[in-house]
Amino acid sequence: MKTDEILARLADVELPTAPDWTPTWYALAGVVVFAALTFAFFLRRRHVREERRATPAPGAEARARVDALHDAWSRGEIAPRTAAYRLATVLRLALGLRQLDAHAPPSGIEAREWAVTLERLRASRYGRHPVALETELFTRIASWIARYDTATCMS
Repeated sequence: MKTDEILARLADVELPTAPDWTPTWYALAGVVVFAALTFAFFLRRRHVREERRATPAPGAEARARVDALHDAWSRGEIAPRTAAYRLATVLRLALGLRQLDAHAPPSGIEAREWAVTLERLRASRYGRHPVALETELFTRIASWIARYDTATCMS
């Protein structure tokens, strides 16, 4: 046989099509995206843990604010009305309340004590002649914040 005849016979043979790599590329892209998301998740988780360790407990910060308010009030740097406003705000935020309600004390606080404290704060904030604040008020509020912070940390 001559070369031309052999080549003529091969002319009608079709080569197989090239393999389709599209599914492979999609799978590889999915693996890369999954790996990137997993890496980002663990980085974020580590960042949040470090941030929690560095951030003081909210109760400790609230107690520090109550102490600073007491010091400023006792030195006469702020008026009793201003101190009462700020004290009520710190109490409300530290206990996680939307509003201070004399009829609904937080758990673990005696209802009568709660009502008397809120009445003194109300009279000092809104009264025509503000009621003088007492050191006992600051101490009581700081102890409630400490008790609430301890209770929420144990939960």
